[in-house]
Amino acid sequence: MKKSILTIAMIIATALTMSAQSSVSVKKFQNEGKDNLYRGTEKTSTAEGDLNKDGINDLVILENVSGDFSDKTTAYFAIYWGSADGVYKLYKTFQLDSLARNVNVSITTKGVLRMAAETTYDYVDDDGESGFYEEYNLVYMLRYQDSEFCLIGGSVHYHWERVPDLGCMSHHISYNTLTNKAVRSNYPNCDYDHPEKETVDIKKLPLMKITEFKIGQPIFDRFDFLK
Repeated sequence: MKKSILTIAMIIATALTMSAQSSVSVKKFQNEGKDNLYRGTEKTSTAEGDLNKDGINDLVILENVSGDFSDKTTAYFAIYWGSADGVYKLYKTFQLDSLARNVNVSITTKGVLRMAAETTYDYVDDDGESGFYEEYNLVYMLRYQDSEFCLIGGSVHYHWERVPDLGCMSHHISYNTLTNKAVRSNYPNCDYDHPEKETVDIKKLPLMKITEFKIGQPIFDRFDFLK
């Protein structure tokens, strides 16, 4: 009899514990935004930091989802505002067009949202043995202002090589849309130890919202950023 009572007590205690954990989970994410994101994703990236400058950490969740074709990808993106009572409150979800298979998010110490994306292309000639390889590594820096996330700068690293070992070229551009300046680094024959650097003026752009560009696509191509 005592064993039965003890067993029942343990079951009740376990149920109460599970219920409490469930309540904490629900409380932490008020207006459960994760239900608005795609489920069964290939990769999820998260970051915490103060985006809206209220002194409390906020939360970013990004999920990369591949489409039916190799060049079709969607990034599902959610922003939660943090609060003094520890509850994350959903601000907004975004469905972003993407050319990149791999997108990661982070938040700088100054509260700037950093999105890093990688896009690669392989081209094989008819002989099946030669071709060329192309890679973009892109960074987008976004600041929260006027209730929007707007692009304030970033970088593009481009690498191209002809295979087998028939040539290589690479360059890197870091740009700031607030100062309208960019630093361009060229790497002749992909010699990364001896870059050729120059600071250039770039065209003044209107502030671009996060939904106004495609992730994995350079904001500037190789030449049109110059004044």
